Amino acid sequence: MLSVAGLAVAQVSPANEGKTAEQVYKNIKVLQGTPANELNQSMHLMKGAVGLDCLYCHIEREWEKDDKPAKDVARKMIVMMNDINTRQFGGRQVVTCNTCHNGHPVPAAAPVFPVYEPAAAPKPALPSTDQILARYVEALGGEPALRKVTGRVVTGTQYIPTGPGGVVPTPAAVERYLKAPNLAVTTYKTATYAIAQGFDGTTAWSQDQAGRVTEPVKIDVGRAARAADFYEPLNLKRE
Repeated sequence: MLSVAGLAVAQVSPANEGKTAEQVYKNIKVLQGTPANELNQSMHLMKGAVGLDCLYCHIEREWEKDDKPAKDVARKMIVMMNDINTRQFGGRQVVTCNTCHNGHPVPAAAPVFPVYEPAAAPKPALPSTDQILARYVEALGGEPALRKVTGRVVTGTQYIPTGPGGVVPTPAAVERYLKAPNLAVTTYKTATYAIAQGFDGTTAWSQDQAGRVTEPVKIDVGRAARAADFYEPLNLKRE
């Protein structure tokens, strides 16, 4: 399934199509020119890159405020990153937040070397990765039983982010259809609109409430491909 950030992008009002972030959102200082329908996803990617919650920099439901110093620090980091990409890589986005942070709030300033301690009592033997995965498949019924199933339908209710900034949770009836080996489509139906997303065996796609179909950013294509793998328990070692 595509990320929640991708769902938030799908909720951008048709009236904001083609507008930039500063035309839709308040107090945009360093991301001017970013398409409005990509801003939320950019924020979620930054969040994952530094391993912090949105509220580390923002005030909940008052995202435009500058009360927290961390927000200005983040802006300076974005300017630095853009400058490096402009000067060293011809404007291509080679350096990102994740390049230095790698999921941590503070980048490592030096490599971490192993600490050697005196030999201790021998540790108990642990199962290998192959053994763990084999036992997992066995617990699910075994490979022959898993391969006998070629289709699956999952239904339920999920709250999806809507509105500017994706701050309004809206309940949606979810229907997810999967077919072996790697086809998947999911629909989200609320009281006022419906959206969908899927993977056709090659690429991912999403459809907004106006019926427009778009392809997500590269990172979400990979996630969608993994989520659409019907026999994922059998392919975990490969992945």
